[in-house]
This record gives sequence, C-alpha cells and structure tokens, in this order.
Amino acid sequence: MNTSLSNISATDMAAWIGVITGVGALLWNIYTWWHSGPRLKLEALPNLFPGGVPNVAPTKENRCFLQIRVYNRGDRKTTLTRLALTFYPSLWRKWRGDSAWEIDPPAQALLLPYDLDAGGQWTSVQIRQTEDLVRKARTGYLFVRVFHGARKKPASRRLLIPDPEPLQE
Repeated sequence: MNTSLSNISATDMAAWIGVITGVGALLWNIYTWWHSGPRLKLEALPNLFPGGVPNVAPTKENRCFLQIRVYNRGDRKTTLTRLALTFYPSLWRKWRGDSAWEIDPPAQALLLPYDLDAGGQWTSVQIRQTEDLVRKARTGYLFVRVFHGARKKPASRRLLIPDPEPLQE
C-alpha cells in the first residue's frame, strides 16, 4: 500500500482537519471548564500589632495578632461562609483528614458570610495569636481553611508563624 500525500483525496483531508479541530475545541472546553469559577488565594499575616488600639507601644510582646486575607482570582463570585484554623500533628494525619484540633473564630467578628466578587479581596479582623497557636504552628501543621459556597473542599494554606523581626528604633 503506497500512502503518499498525493494519494489523499480532498474529502480525506477535510475529514482529518475536522477531527483535529474538533479534538482541539473539546480540549479547550475542558480546560476552560476546569479553570472557571472562583479561585481563592489565601494569605496569612502573623505577628501584627493591634490595629486601632490607642496607647499601645510597638514592642515585641505586642505583636500578638494574626490576619487572614482572601483573594478571588477567578471569574465568578462566591460566598465565604466559614474560616477555621486546623492543626494536624503529622503529614500522615493531614493526608487522612484527621485533625487533632480545630478552632472557628466567631463568625460575627469575621463578618461572615461575605460575598466575594471576582477579582475582590476580603480581610479578616485581627485574631489573637496565642502561645498555643504559635506552638502548634511550629511543631506541627497548622492550616487556615476558608469554606465557600462554590466548592465542597475549602481553600487551604499552611500557617507559618516566624519569630517577630527586631523593631527599628
């Protein structure tokens, strides 16, 4: 059987072009479907000074607050429903979903639920950063998890709390 380009008919060429463009369009639709919807990015800001509190000296001891920011980098809005800090003592327990400790800061203090538009940002109120929270972040795996209406699985980010940097005088 001699197969060369000169033996391919116009009908066969059109069929192959149709197959290639059809498969390409299908793959593009799968890609856009997979990447559509809200895409949340979390940012944790540890070791903050208390905001709005008068007469508080900026000392190392006063850096005792944590703040969470959520960015929606997707193309649709979502409703943030819950924020949780979850502790796993090992990666094995995290993989299994077996948390040893979980805390929900009060929802009314966090102003939840909150409608987060596409391209929008939400900032939590300052959450007290206790010694227990710092110890858990340094000895195990402490995660910030934000639950929202568009997905069953929450957006999650590991929370690392470093030592505060020395103050500039």
